[in-house]
Amino acid sequence: MAGSRTVKVLVALAMAMAIGTLALKLFENGSPLPMTPADLAALSPDVDFKTTVPLKEWTNIVVLPFTDSSAARAAKSAHFILDTRNGKPVVRTTDLWRQQFATLAVDGDFASITIGVKGDFSKTPPTPVQMDKLVKLVCMLQQLRNIPRQNVTLHEPGAAFPRETFGAKLLR
Repeated sequence: MAGSRTVKVLVALAMAMAIGTLALKLFENGSPLPMTPADLAALSPDVDFKTTVPLKEWTNIVVLPFTDSSAARAAKSAHFILDTRNGKPVVRTTDLWRQQFATLAVDGDFASITIGVKGDFSKTPPTPVQMDKLVKLVCMLQQLRNIPRQNVTLHEPGAAFPRETFGAKLLR
């Protein structure tokens, strides 16, 4: 009896592993499945992805660092702000995202979702927690609008910003 149960468990595990491997292969070779703002809210309840209008056909993501002196400009030109509150990184959604307004944040590109990241990365890199939040947000937006890695850009990130590490963590 115990032997037949063991065999059944092993067969079930082998089937589950085969199905899991197949699913991973499908995702690896194809584009990520599009998500809705509701899907994203379920995955990341700390970020408000809701909009007051239908989603625009965004094709790019631009990450813009800002400091305290440029915070007002960042708030007017970014769809999301990655700031610090009580020493912890938080993501705030702006009216630009909620109303799906384009912004002239970088070189007249109106098809870009912009993310303002607080920090002077000329000498100090983002904290690990800040970088994790940024990568998670960018990947979710990539998935939401099916934006490939090559359409994610850093606008003057600073010499200490880990460009290669950031790029390697993004979706294909």
